[in-house]
Amino acid sequence: MLLMGLDIGTSGCKSTVCDENGKIFAVSYCEYDVSRQDGGHILDGAVLWDSVCRVLHDTAQQAGQPITAIGVSSFGESAVAVNVSGEPLTPVMLYTDNRGVQESDALAERLDGRQIMKMTGCKPSYMYTLPKLMYIQKHDPALYKRTYKFLLIEDYIIYRLTGEAVIDYSLAARTMALDIQKKTWCKEVLDAGEISSEKLSRPVPSGTVAGKVRPSTAARLGLTEGVLVVTGGHDQACAAVGAGVLTAGMSVDGTGTVECITPVFDRPLTNQVMYDGGYACVPHAIDGLYQTYAFSFTGGALLKWFRDSFGQAAVQEAKRTGKSAYQLLDGGVKDIPSGLLVLPYFAGAATPRMDDRAVGAILGLTLNTTPYDIYRGMMEGVTYEMRYNIELLEQAGIPIGELRTTGGGAASPVWLQIKADILGKPIMSLASCEAGTMGAIMLAGKAAGVFDSLEQASRALLKTGKIYEPNPVHRQQYLDLYEGYKKIYPFTKQIYT
Repeated sequence: MLLMGLDIGTSGCKSTVCDENGKIFAVSYCEYDVSRQDGGHILDGAVLWDSVCRVLHDTAQQAGQPITAIGVSSFGESAVAVNVSGEPLTPVMLYTDNRGVQESDALAERLDGRQIMKMTGCKPSYMYTLPKLMYIQKHDPALYKRTYKFLLIEDYIIYRLTGEAVIDYSLAARTMALDIQKKTWCKEVLDAGEISSEKLSRPVPSGTVAGKVRPSTAARLGLTEGVLVVTGGHDQACAAVGAGVLTAGMSVDGTGTVECITPVFDRPLTNQVMYDGGYACVPHAIDGLYQTYAFSFTGGALLKWFRDSFGQAAVQEAKRTGKSAYQLLDGGVKDIPSGLLVLPYFAGAATPRMDDRAVGAILGLTLNTTPYDIYRGMMEGVTYEMRYNIELLEQAGIPIGELRTTGGGAASPVWLQIKADILGKPIMSLASCEAGTMGAIMLAGKAAGVFDSLEQASRALLKTGKIYEPNPVHRQQYLDLYEGYKKIYPFTKQIYT
């Protein structure tokens, strides 16, 4: 019996097919472009749908056997204005689009930010969906009126596949309009924003059967009729499921373009530390559990910038040898702390600073510094930032023990050891770095009756790898450096703002 997981990101979508024992039958990936326009940051919804169709068709053909169910995971916040047929009416405003700032501020004045946080788990911010919808209603009321639904990416794809408008709780929470305890749309917040809940999908738990792929769509995708479509969730929430992070106290560390740590806890937390740090409180796929996201805008993006700007020799060598440029760069670093302090705010600061004007820095350079030292220093800088986040989360009442690691950065043994040393916690690698699609597969499998529980699905599909323990000598060196790291941001903020 084959199950499919679809994971939709801001720059590409991926589909994976496996059986109930975790054997991979097919994988497909398709990239698409985002663009900036008059200060906005947008994505073509029609291109996104076509790209999803391409990977679904490709994996269905590769698998060569009927697919039982498809689980859908996606990035958050961004919404698609659609007509009743599901066709997009305008480009998608991404969460990084700066429209909605005034609306977010106005909403916080009407209700008070702390009250909004207590109800929705979100500190008011323009990056969430609700301020974007308020912006549309204010600046293009005709578009708002003729829009049948504003769908986030998960429910947009589900609607195109099935004709049913449903969204899981974890992604609905990224709108800043879901009551995280009642698990329904928050009337008080929506009324304050003058947005109708009728314009939104119906919230349901992760792992809910939304419907079946419509016959005409199934024919286009090369699927048999009757394939179930299942709500997965926000990509970080699905990655937690795919990494087996299913009980309070566990955490997943995902290193893609963004570095994100997702810890799980057993009650809604919206205290002052969570509020001040911009930490959202989000329902987990398992009823009664919650999670939050501590993240840096530049995780893998920082290493990609280094590779593209200064690593051309490694890129050329990678072409000749068939190896990854990152593998070659890893092979050149020394097995000791770099001694550098890198502030990774090259695209602004995420939690807990939430400062889009923050800038990056590299301190400690000498004539003896090598490119490999800077490369290692960047991995260290991202990890220092995560240590700072972990300290605050623990103050908020969220214990963090072992971290399970996913994403492209999980393929770097060098970085995993750096994380263990700086964070002072064991880091468990996974045999597959694609926790997002695997989480969607687990949820689809449970919904289809293939698995009795997510715990059973995890035991069947998840393969763990090496555990990286902290090196006590390096850990002490990093602790000393970390004290200096914490002083950099106030210094740069004083100069550049």
